[in-house]
Amino acid sequence: MRPSFHRVWKEIGVPTLTWDTRSILLISVERPSLIMVRNATGHQVQPGPGLAMTRIGKDGVSAALDKYLTGIGVTGHHREELAAALWKAIIEEEVSAGGVLLSVASKKAGTSWLQAGPVRQQVEVTQPLVFDVGFKFLHHLDKGGNMLPATHKDPAFVDDWIDDLKWILGAQANVWFEKSDADPVKVNEVLGQPVGDAVLRGHLAKEKDKVADVTVFLVGKWKGKTGGDPAGSFLPDLNVIAVDDKPAVPMVKGLNPFTVVLAHELVHFVLHYRGYESFHLHDQHALLNDQVESSVVVPDLQWKLTHKK
Repeated sequence: MRPSFHRVWKEIGVPTLTWDTRSILLISVERPSLIMVRNATGHQVQPGPGLAMTRIGKDGVSAALDKYLTGIGVTGHHREELAAALWKAIIEEEVSAGGVLLSVASKKAGTSWLQAGPVRQQVEVTQPLVFDVGFKFLHHLDKGGNMLPATHKDPAFVDDWIDDLKWILGAQANVWFEKSDADPVKVNEVLGQPVGDAVLRGHLAKEKDKVADVTVFLVGKWKGKTGGDPAGSFLPDLNVIAVDDKPAVPMVKGLNPFTVVLAHELVHFVLHYRGYESFHLHDQHALLNDQVESSVVVPDLQWKLTHKK
């Protein structure tokens, strides 16, 4: 069988791992990436110009995964889950399928290649794109005049969300979000549920984080314009996002719907920043899919997230 090159990545919470092939493998400047070469037995593996490549044996897999996940910034129970699942998949490939694990790094952006026997894999090295994101948690008056939270989400959750975004968007598209602030926004009026565009524009947008690139509002229940955005919305003219506490959208089993919808809306923000019009994909098992969504960034979306229009 011919060799093939694959990124080392899986969805958080989804038990299966698919070794997908891509016409271009993405590597971040100065952040080593792990690449699995399947069916590599009997083939010389070599890097192209500008790439530093280290071949990792079975005894070094755990340490390589630790370095890889540390570089991305994944922590907590997600780190344990990913390390265990990726270790198992890599060992199975190396022991029974003639696979070779590579650590590949580069100090400058550009294009290059990896080669195994007759197969040459195109590689693109990109600079990281980093944004500050603020989180605002809606409070408003009830009919009795009491100031109460509209959302069940809490600022204490934000660090976990950022961790998930590092794996979904950082590891896949070299797009990173850093927390600017996370605090309540209090509206001295009685607001109904679900919250819609009028409240977001008329009451909340003026309270957005002034130093962040984009602000996410946690509003409890959300219903976007004409009901077309039941889970979340991005308003490009204001760089604000609203997300429902419990998004009821079709999703791959095992994923956290809230985290995926948050990533979905932030992708709309990044695409707007890159100069693209808003769109959705029709691929099954993909982030931004308009049918059954997942956290997988497919190649076309990856290209748009890493390149200006």
